[in-house]
Amino acid sequence: MIESEKKHIILVVNEGIISPGVIEDILKGDGAFDVRLAHDVSEGIRIALDMKPSLIICFWKVFENFTDICRQIPNDADPFPPAFLTISDGADGADISGCLELGADDYIDNSSCNHLLIPKARYLLSTRSLSEELRDQQIQLEEMNALYERNFKNFKQLTSILLGILEIRIPGARDRADTAKAAAEFITDKLGIESGKRQNIIFGAILHELGKIGLPDEIVGKHHNTVPSEMLTVFKNYTTIGAVIISTMTGYRESAEAVHHQLENYDGSGFPDGLMGNNINKGARILRAIVFQEDLYDRGFSTDAIIDKIRLAMHT
Repeated sequence: MIESEKKHIILVVNEGIISPGVIEDILKGDGAFDVRLAHDVSEGIRIALDMKPSLIICFWKVFENFTDICRQIPNDADPFPPAFLTISDGADGADISGCLELGADDYIDNSSCNHLLIPKARYLLSTRSLSEELRDQQIQLEEMNALYERNFKNFKQLTSILLGILEIRIPGARDRADTAKAAAEFITDKLGIESGKRQNIIFGAILHELGKIGLPDEIVGKHHNTVPSEMLTVFKNYTTIGAVIISTMTGYRESAEAVHHQLENYDGSGFPDGLMGNNINKGARILRAIVFQEDLYDRGFSTDAIIDKIRLAMHT
């Protein structure tokens, strides 16, 4: 059977068919179809417009009368016209070709119905069902894209708001976020990191200072190597605060992890967890390099001096 729950409606228009009873018996004998009969074209058109059949079977000479209803049957609920299978009585190729050019989907000679009618009907109906499934998938994809666009717009607005708040708290934070974003884009591109992970790392770079919103005024604008020792424990909390905020955003767990571990050092001397080597995730290692460069720049190092420092750090 084509479908166990819902049968396809097949309309058989008897006008002109030499053995209409045979066509009906073959289709009903299969049990897979809801077969409706029309004695002539006029009745067939009325039934087609009312029942919206999935397949219409008719004599090839009357097919042309049905071409107009191909445009009338589809509607919002079912946008696909019925498939058409024409029955020939030994018609020559030119006549059959004419039917196909007018919109018939296939044809079958009357003498072959016993063997080919059911397979051809199934094929045409399965093709139509596939088109319906593809249509439904396209609709779902369009809905998902629209939802993504709305969420992405809201997400960009949220990011902008967070950076705005951070800028008020720490002047220059927005510029550093832009610089960090550009650096993360460059590094992840050079490393060939796949798209999903790359976007997470870039997002972490944009909001890598977010947790500083929760720091006391006296240390909020400082870097970890310039914070008084008695405030260092408090200062170290900012990566955790930022990670907690970002972790509430669906799909950005890796961003949160990168932000959380952005001050880990390869030799294990960093914080918050003292991770070493490859135990530090790649996103956090990239953020560490960005923050290291950022710290040096803010402390007044020239570009050449920063490059020298980075080279030295690579060998220690």
